[in-house]
Amino acid sequence: MSTARVVFLDGIEKEVNLQEEKNANVLRLTIAEELDYTKIDYIDFDKQRSEAKIGDEGYFLALPVANHDYVEKDICGHGFLDYGLTCFKDREDVLFVNHRPKMYVYGVQKSDTCFLGIVTGLKYQADFVLEISGGKYYSYPRFLIEGENPYEPISVELHFLEGKDADYNGMAREYRSYQLAHGCVSIKERAGEHLKYSAESMYVRVRNAWKPVPTPVLEQTEENEPEVFAACDFERTITIMEQFKKHGIDKAEFCLVGFNKSGHDGRWPQILPVEEKLGGEEGLKKVIAAANRLGYKITCHTNSTDAYSIANNFDIDDMMVDKNGKVSILAEKWSGGRAYNICPKQALKLAKETLPAVRDLGFSGMHYIDVISILPPKRCYHPAHPLSFKEGVDYSNEILDYAASLFGGISSESVFDHSIQHIDMGLYASFSPENDDHFGLVDKVIPFWQLVYHGIVLDNPYTRTVNAAISKNPDNMLKLIEFGGRPVIYYNSRFVDEKRGNETNWMGDIDFVNDTDEHLIYGIEKAAKQYQSFKEMAYLQYEFMQEHKEIADGIYAVTYSDGTVVTVDYNKGTYTVKK
Repeated sequence: MSTARVVFLDGIEKEVNLQEEKNANVLRLTIAEELDYTKIDYIDFDKQRSEAKIGDEGYFLALPVANHDYVEKDICGHGFLDYGLTCFKDREDVLFVNHRPKMYVYGVQKSDTCFLGIVTGLKYQADFVLEISGGKYYSYPRFLIEGENPYEPISVELHFLEGKDADYNGMAREYRSYQLAHGCVSIKERAGEHLKYSAESMYVRVRNAWKPVPTPVLEQTEENEPEVFAACDFERTITIMEQFKKHGIDKAEFCLVGFNKSGHDGRWPQILPVEEKLGGEEGLKKVIAAANRLGYKITCHTNSTDAYSIANNFDIDDMMVDKNGKVSILAEKWSGGRAYNICPKQALKLAKETLPAVRDLGFSGMHYIDVISILPPKRCYHPAHPLSFKEGVDYSNEILDYAASLFGGISSESVFDHSIQHIDMGLYASFSPENDDHFGLVDKVIPFWQLVYHGIVLDNPYTRTVNAAISKNPDNMLKLIEFGGRPVIYYNSRFVDEKRGNETNWMGDIDFVNDTDEHLIYGIEKAAKQYQSFKEMAYLQYEFMQEHKEIADGIYAVTYSDGTVVTVDYNKGTYTVKK
């Protein structure tokens, strides 16, 4: 009989039985008895089933950390930032909790069993625990109740895998099948004009303007607002586009970041008027006209999660309120000052008030809303607009759907599972250090996210593979190819001051810049070389990634659903594509 450990708010623990329902290779687990959830802190679910001993053959699936706040003991330094495998090595005891995870799955592969666990009920309150204690390993979901009645019952499905499916590739294929059966649609099936262009083009983000980060002024006004730095005005943006065309890049999708009033993160949720230092609305329309003339798509970057008091449409009553009745504020202090968290319900209202005017400027294609799909589900306690985690997710996804209907497509920073059905592209799938020397608990890095979602959502695999074309580390370009990524160019990706506090230049220190003609042409020549390589493989953006394996030390083969095999050799710095 499967069991769960219930931990009450007063510290008392209780073991309860789980009800089991078997259907083919799937075992569904639910709690079999009535519980008073107002007295419960958290519930550890079906822990014993995953038990493995140090030295056993096999591994657990390790997923990236989304939030480090809930770690009782962490031997991983900053935690594992990547998708990977945790083998049953001799390690010191640890209880690592992945809080508000990106994917609602966990995987266990042992000599006697292999299964993928999918949280199907109360997933927005599920954490995943990797525990080593007393010479044993455990991997299991933990449901955070925190003394409140859950929005739906807890349920977990265990999908058992056998034979050739009993590995991480099989886990990924199983989850992809599950997601396709529950609302996801492949790129091949849904590709219209804009998505097709995106899949076959280079993505180019141009950060036009911003104010100092971290900000010296938390509550900004017209009188004390820091000066806007115009790094790439609209005339210079046109020059970039023309040089892209001159260098043979026939398909590029440009996204303007910081075209709005006061630049990037300047006055959200206010967007307009267009920043005058860049050339104002007339200058912007010339950029859009140039993109159309050159055959490029052009979109822009907005935000539906942050708010700054300087905005002309700022209303403190639109902000989220936490359980203690306090207005929710971000720890980071971006260009606009103190960043308040907008309640998703109110953010939808604001999006409908502001985005049509942005669309009417002439933008069309994969509109970009910052961070909305990389943030964990939100709960709001404001008495005028309270939201459960599920309701918070539903409103955020409605914003994505609304923007997609206006512009023709939608993208964001990365993609949590709760937004996967509502998005066309993620700027990167995960954060990552500069190489694969990961921390403590990850023994082998794998493209698990890509094995599940390649062919469903466009992506670039890492923050470090943004600007891979000019990276000093040749492995970054190879990693982009191995993981099937769409090439991304980011002008002025470095915008955080060197004396920064919590904020970092998370896409690295190698940057596309436009400060001189020499620097501009150097970068575009590198981008053109990358684009020509990508053109040969762009057709794979429509295919699923079926299998990934290391065929020799430092050599990886990736097989796609059409039979194409891409082999990447990190020893020689080469790759091959066999159709």
